[in-house]
This record gives sequence, structure tokens and C-alpha cells, in this order.
Amino acid sequence: MNCIFCENETSTDRSIEHIIPESLGNKDHTLPRGVVCDKCNNYFARKVESPILDLEYFKLTRNEEGLFNKRGRPVTITALFKDETGGYLSTDIGISPDGDTLNIHILNEMVFDRIRSGDGINEVMFLKAPMEPPVGLLGRFLAKIAVESFVLRLLDAPNFLQDFIREESLKPIRKYARYGGEDWVYHQRILYPRNYPQPDLIPNEYYQCLHEFDFLYTTDSELYFVLAIFGVEYVINMGNPSIDGYQRWLEKNDYISPLYTEKNIQAMKV
Repeated sequence: MNCIFCENETSTDRSIEHIIPESLGNKDHTLPRGVVCDKCNNYFARKVESPILDLEYFKLTRNEEGLFNKRGRPVTITALFKDETGGYLSTDIGISPDGDTLNIHILNEMVFDRIRSGDGINEVMFLKAPMEPPVGLLGRFLAKIAVESFVLRLLDAPNFLQDFIREESLKPIRKYARYGGEDWVYHQRILYPRNYPQPDLIPNEYYQCLHEFDFLYTTDSELYFVLAIFGVEYVINMGNPSIDGYQRWLEKNDYISPLYTEKNIQAMKV
């Protein structure tokens, strides 16, 4: 067996690859040992996923949702507490759910002691996250998830790894995900609020959708990977760094998300 990124032999490798990071709530979408080698797995964790997850863009959302990092600790964000002099005391705080309540973890002991004693601290401010992260960072992050999601769908096919690695049209995005290069453009838009209650028709209940993904193959013979994280849709072309074909598809399809075309059809039949 060979790694889908560097193509090195993986018979002794032990890493189980999480397609979407565990720190974004993914427990189920994984690739088995040997599909991604230990070296590439460690590289993605340090150089691609960690820089993305440490951006305020994602940290604020992860903090508000009470998600934990891989060590089981709450995600921290910077908070500024205003005191009676008009100055601000800075500290990192974390939020962790506990049943119907939220535990607030204040990492600066001096700030915690002053709040507990009622010592003139009466206002708190949080940094505002940018609307979107840097293109280069998120582009590689999406490319890595796209490649691994594609392979996930091939796991039951015979000789799937060899055929995938030999596929010339997918070599550029594999190379970009692993080694970087010229920015790979992606499309981003908000589909729904991250706490939007999604209906589950079978048990007649509602749930929060942390992430969902699918593929779109257009009449222009282009393959796009479509990913939604906390209600924000990201789309990347798997063949080349252009998003023009997806924009044309949106215009022809009333800007509906490819994540919901089939779902909408099924819902109308129920």
C-alpha cells in the first residue's frame, strides 16, 4: 500500500487519518492505517490543520460551540476585562458544556480572583474574527479534505489506491495539498446559521450539523468538492485552481447548494 499524497510505501505506518480534524467535531470520517503515511499525517496536523484551527476565524466558533482540542481541553480565546480605571486586563478563556450549563475557564488567576471578589471588573470584550481566513491556508486545508473524502468513497473498490494514485487529473491537487504552491482558489458563502436546527425526518427530531460534504460533477466535466462547516459552504475544484465553472453552475441552478439538490428532491417525495 502507498500513501495517497507522497506515494511512499506504508506497510509499517500506523496513523488513522481524520479527514476533518477531531477539533472540529469529527469522530466518524476517517481513513484506515496506510492510506495516509505517518509522515504526511504528522505534516498535515502541524503545518496545515493546526494553523487553520488556531486562527481567530475558527477559534471563536469552536469556543462558542464548546468543542475540545485533541487533548480534551476547551478551545481558548482572548478576552479583555475592563476595570474601574478604564484599562483592560487580557486573559484567555475557555468554555466547556456540562449538561445544561456552561463552565467558563479563566486562565489568568489574577483576573479570576478580581472577578470573584467583585474588584471593579464590570465589562468584557472579545476580539472579532475576520470574515474569512487567508486564502493559501484554507485552500490547502480544503484540498487535503477533498482528496481524502474522494478516497473515502473508494475504500471498498478493488485496487482503489493504485488507481487513484495513477489518476493524472488529481495529481495537481494532491501535490498542492501536501507541498503547497500557487494558491488554489475556492468559493465561500454562508448557507445557514451554525446553530440552525436541521430536521431529521425519520425520528422527527432536530439536530445541529457540524459539517457535511459531497461532490459535484458538472456538465463541463469538472469535479468540485463541496464542504460545509458550521453552516459555511466551501467549494474547491479538484482538477484545477479555478472556480469559474462552479459560479456558472450556481447561476444555472438558482444558487442552491449542491449539498441539498438530491436532499430536496427526496424531501418533496416524502
